[in-house]
Order: sequence, then C-alpha cells, then structure tokens
Amino acid sequence: MAELPSSPSFPGLPHRAYVALGANLGDPVAQVHAALAALDQLPDCRLAAASSLYRTAAITANPGEVQPDYINAVAELATSLSPQALLAALLALESAGGRTRHHSHPRWAPRTLDLDLLLYDDLAGLWPAKPAGAAGAAVAATQTTGDNATALAASGTDLAADLAAGALPTLLLPHPRLHLRAFVLTPLAEIAPQLALPGRGSVAAWLPAVRLQDIEKLPE
Repeated sequence: MAELPSSPSFPGLPHRAYVALGANLGDPVAQVHAALAALDQLPDCRLAAASSLYRTAAITANPGEVQPDYINAVAELATSLSPQALLAALLALESAGGRTRHHSHPRWAPRTLDLDLLLYDDLAGLWPAKPAGAAGAAVAATQTTGDNATALAASGTDLAADLAAGALPTLLLPHPRLHLRAFVLTPLAEIAPQLALPGRGSVAAWLPAVRLQDIEKLPE
C-alpha cells in the first residue's frame, strides 16, 4: 500500500482517506456540517478538504416509497489511523449523530447520518485480507454485497471492544459503488477531480456515467 507523503500542514498524518457524508432526517444540513466538524476533531485526523453540500433524492427499496431528500458531501481526511480504526471512528460518529444500525433495518432506510469510507490511499480489496475472530468472520461472510456497514451491523459486536481485542472489522476498498453514484462522485470530483480510483481511472473520467442522475448543489 502506497502512502502519500506527510503534508506540511499535517505532519505525522501520512494517509489520505475520503469519506462520504449523507443525512435525510432531522436537520440534514446542520447534521452534515456538524459531522464535518467532528471529523476534524477525531484523534489522529484532520479535515484536509470538504466539498459543497448537494441535495439528491433518496434511493428507496420500493418504487412507491417516499423519503426526504438527502444532503450529501465528501470530505478528505489526513490521518494516521488504520483503515479499520478509521471505520470504527466513523461508525461511532454515526451513533453519536443518532443513527442506530441493526441487521433488521432496511438497506435504504432514512437516516440521521451516514458516513462511508470511500478510499484510503490506493488500497484496493478486502482489508485486512484475513479477518480475525467471529466478528471478522461475520463481516467477511457478507462482503459479496459490498455493503461494509451492513456487514458490520450484522456482526452484532461492539466495535471499540473488537478493536481493543484485535478483532478488527473488514472492509472493501474502494467503496464498490462510489463510481456509480452522482451523490458521491460529484462532490468528490469537486475536491479531487484527478484522484485515481484504484483500477478504474480518475474521478473526473467517471462523471459522464452519472450525468443523468439528479443532483443539486446548494448555495454556499
């Protein structure tokens, strides 16, 4: 795994990670702004860049289902955390924002806060390759869905305890659907258009593939 050199602005934080933020319950604009501020306060992390906010229609499980629109953004983080530790920190922020994950919740249920780890340096594939313990086995068993969060929720474990015990969560990087979603690609292209998606080319090169998806940039 290649590392980016430490930025002069962020000494000791050699890794770059990109995180998608979304919310469609409560006050989504305020919640996304609060989450961006919280990302900058995570231990061993700094907010290196943040996109504008965007409004998109919710993806629903049933064609007739109506949900509030989502507010979305993408953040770039400088960090020294491992991918698993960063994922655990993101899930803790979701919980603090009022989100409850459970395997019985519909995949496209509305949410107060959604944080997805999109990219971590140029890492590609499952990380770590061989998950430890029962929690890791439960996660790995669902990796074919590409939904890291659902896999972690299905394990029914305490992430902080798992990290302390060495039973680290497994995740799939890059996020398997980031190149298919305007609400991820558009804000990501705003802050890092030439960023390379491992095995897929640049972010900007994928924008035409999502041009028919409705997305609205909110005024600053």
